[in-house]
Amino acid sequence: MTERGRRRPTTAWLLIRTTAVVLVALVLAHFALTHFITDVAATDSTFVAARWESGLVAAADWVMLVAAVLHGCAGAWTIADDHLATGGRRRLVRGGIVGLGVTMVVVGSVTLLVVLGRSPVG
Repeated sequence: MTERGRRRPTTAWLLIRTTAVVLVALVLAHFALTHFITDVAATDSTFVAARWESGLVAAADWVMLVAAVLHGCAGAWTIADDHLATGGRRRLVRGGIVGLGVTMVVVGSVTLLVVLGRSPVG
């Protein structure tokens, strides 16, 4: 096995673990804010709009989006590597994983910007 072949699983392993730690912290903070600090009955679109006025909360939500997509894509990449032989099919699946991940981050980012009133379009 080449040196490059040995590094790839380590990179994916590290990315999955790092994003998992980030996600645990952000999801617990999100859960606490939405369910413990604020009354669940008061959680509506007005609450969300007011919460997103804080740049810190909006940034945390965006980081959570990116971390979740990276975590899922790295896991799918690892599964593809484990179950597909090298060649065209593996490259096609990997390309699909990257394309889907990029699409999800772009759509989520545009949605966040639109909700914040900073529409990148028109």
